[in-house]
Amino acid sequence: MMSRPERQAGVRFSLRWKIILPFVLLVLFLGLSTIFLVSRLLSGTETERFIRLLADSGQQAMDAVVRQEVELLEVQRLVVNTEGVLEAVQRIDAEDLRTRVLPLVINAGADVVAVLDLQGTSLLAIRRLPEGGPGEYETLRGETYYADWGFVQAALAGRVEEEVGGKQVGLEALRLGDQETYVFFIAGPLRDRSGNVIGVVLTGEYLQDFADRLSDEAGANVTIYDAPSGQPLATTLEPQTLADLALPAEQMGAALAPGEAGNPIRRVEVAGAPYGEVLLPFVARQGTVQLGVLGVSLLDVPGIRAGGLPQEEILWPVVLSMALALGLAVIVGLLVSNLVTEPLAELTQAVRRAQEGDLQVRVEPRSADELGLLAAGFNRMLERLSGDHMAPAPVTPAGESLRHEGARQGMRSGELVRATVLVAQPYGIVDAGGLSESDPAQALQALNEALAGVVSILEAHGGVVDQLAGAEVMAFFGVLPRPVPPQVSALQATHAGLALLEFVEERNERRRERGLEDLRIAVGVATGPVIAGEIGGKGRLRFAVIGLTVDVACGIQQLIRRKGGLLISEETFRRLAATRGQFRMGRQGVARIPMQSKGLIVHEVLGRTTILVEGSGREKA
Repeated sequence: MMSRPERQAGVRFSLRWKIILPFVLLVLFLGLSTIFLVSRLLSGTETERFIRLLADSGQQAMDAVVRQEVELLEVQRLVVNTEGVLEAVQRIDAEDLRTRVLPLVINAGADVVAVLDLQGTSLLAIRRLPEGGPGEYETLRGETYYADWGFVQAALAGRVEEEVGGKQVGLEALRLGDQETYVFFIAGPLRDRSGNVIGVVLTGEYLQDFADRLSDEAGANVTIYDAPSGQPLATTLEPQTLADLALPAEQMGAALAPGEAGNPIRRVEVAGAPYGEVLLPFVARQGTVQLGVLGVSLLDVPGIRAGGLPQEEILWPVVLSMALALGLAVIVGLLVSNLVTEPLAELTQAVRRAQEGDLQVRVEPRSADELGLLAAGFNRMLERLSGDHMAPAPVTPAGESLRHEGARQGMRSGELVRATVLVAQPYGIVDAGGLSESDPAQALQALNEALAGVVSILEAHGGVVDQLAGAEVMAFFGVLPRPVPPQVSALQATHAGLALLEFVEERNERRRERGLEDLRIAVGVATGPVIAGEIGGKGRLRFAVIGLTVDVACGIQQLIRRKGGLLISEETFRRLAATRGQFRMGRQGVARIPMQSKGLIVHEVLGRTTILVEGSGREKA
């Protein structure tokens, strides 16, 4: 005798509330977190806000140094490229040189311009008179003291690199009348048609004018200190004597080499008014030359409120907004739960009828989402049970999961997305010491172990390995499992590249203990548009990315294959603007790579100060 069907268990906790309660809890959590954060921000001390304001002004001053450096370099290049200047220097014709250069200097408003011969003696020196009005200049020649300046000697020797602007910089004093005036100089070589150095062109700005312009652009007072004496050379403050602003030795040392606590901040008093001053290294030539210390100061006025509103007046709108959000969460939760629970209730009823033997019952799919797929699957299951099902589905080929994931993102027919591509290739595994000839199995094992570590690191940082061609690995970031902004994919790929370098260095430590040669890995990273979608023919489809960005990443990797390391494209560098503090950047330059008709700016990444994925750069024992 057939037993009675089991009684259906009752619903103890409705699915409707399982959907609504997370909404409610999430709103409560976000609301309470917002109130807490707002309270912390409003209760922050005036000192903390003042320090943040000082730091912002300091950064603006540093940016202004770069802009003024560029302006002086433009004047220097204008003089070098003016028709007839080269010939006048070769003829040592000072009058002709003066006729050609003086109008340029006056129009540019430059403070100091000097053209030197190979011995460092001035063929022509033009100076704006500090006390005179615009256009009041004096011209000199035959001055020999320029040859004693180190940066002039470097320019005469041709020691300039295009990666840092093709120039030298320095800070020196000129005697104007009965006093010494410090000048910020840019020095660049003057070359003949054959490229030989025949002289140097100096362009300079009086240091006091330099400080005044920094002050205007930073919105703060600026003082430039000599290193290592700590004596102020120029300032926009008005102390009784410059010695009142002198830096003690310990503060000078902390400013030149900031520690983990950041740039030092000190309090100074000028004419009875208190100032807070942040001390920054005064660097030029893209941070390669340290000229002294830059002090950026603001008047320390106590009692400033954030936004000028009492704390209670800001908290109450936050509380009311949280209450409104809580009500909306309940309403939205009910609407969403109805969309989910009604199809599920219909499907549950159909399952009960099928359990009772009704194999003809069907559920009408209401949507094209997972619930619709569930209803369609339920119908197909009953068709199989009743003998009306289709042939079994074919076995999924390798790589089908990526293809399905790409299709789920709407990329089956191809889509243009902005992503980041990483190309890496370890060198020295197979070719070191003839290992490939003496023991092929050992060489292949070493290569597989290295590639396994490389792939693991890439996947840990959100990368998808697209190709493994020999020892070369290509991965893309920011496309799967879902598209992310290029700022995120650039950050992930750059951290992944540095993790690969750390991984190889750790292996090298073990190889050195065994007397083996070091391995190296070359990594190229590029950000830009790629076409993502399925590639291949029937039965051999795979998800991949193609486009010029892939070629750029490959070309960048080839640039550094001899010594190894990490290079990133200019687009990747720009996308890291908000997170660039996580990395230690090296030199930048212009390179030519295949598939590019013009030069490509690349940046070297030397290391990082933050780990994105813990343990990703270390080899597991």
